[in-house]
Amino acid sequence: MSSMNLSAATRLLAIEGTINARDLGGLPTDDGRRVRRGVLIRSAELDKLTDRGLAALRDQHCVATILDLRSTRERTKRPPANGLHSGLTLVHYDYATSSADMERLWAKGEVIHAEVHAMMLDIYRRLPWEQAEGFRLLFELVETGRMPILFHCAAGKDRTGVAAALLLSALGVTRDAIYDDFLMSERCFEANRARFAGNGADALLLRAEWEPILRTDRAYLDAMFAAFDARGGVEFYFAGTLGFDASRIEQLRAVMLEAA
Repeated sequence: MSSMNLSAATRLLAIEGTINARDLGGLPTDDGRRVRRGVLIRSAELDKLTDRGLAALRDQHCVATILDLRSTRERTKRPPANGLHSGLTLVHYDYATSSADMERLWAKGEVIHAEVHAMMLDIYRRLPWEQAEGFRLLFELVETGRMPILFHCAAGKDRTGVAAALLLSALGVTRDAIYDDFLMSERCFEANRARFAGNGADALLLRAEWEPILRTDRAYLDAMFAAFDARGGVEFYFAGTLGFDASRIEQLRAVMLEAA
């Protein structure tokens, strides 16, 4: 079974009040093992989580820890749904949203699709370093935290997508499976668009030229991995930026992998 068929068959999760939720379990590694099922979930933000969605997190998926990768402003504007604080460990770190790229294009007034796409490529080249503190938190929670863990950002595709790609890389998951997981977020394109409909100035993002912001493009992950190659490789990033040398990476694998 290919990683994409495995994803479509078993990994998508229906959690009422959020989108883009899936289990990272079952993905294959280069050495023939698989990621444990039911211990690591990625999703979009949880501010609209319903009572049934909360019950699914607690009773069906038994989530113990939630890592929120959103900025301080995002968390203030759209705080976690009521009830998440009870019995769950909520983890985040404070940072200001850096929107210089967006503001530069916004100020132009008229932009073309290629400019927005190029902006997204630049964002992915920088995200592993700009969001390193959040990604380090994820690695540390997997290493020592209470499982299962759910991690999310706003749409669950960019910061969350990079976080997932990094962790899966550390676990030795095959590159094809990493891309398959990343591209699954494209299934939520229409749901992602709906977040901006009728939302004042944000509705401008629904125009065709701004579409790359809402899409999940293989080229984005290509840009990220190329940035690693230009800086000594992804293992150098794990050790030098996140503080996870080979021995700590092996510990992650011991926690997260099982025989196929």
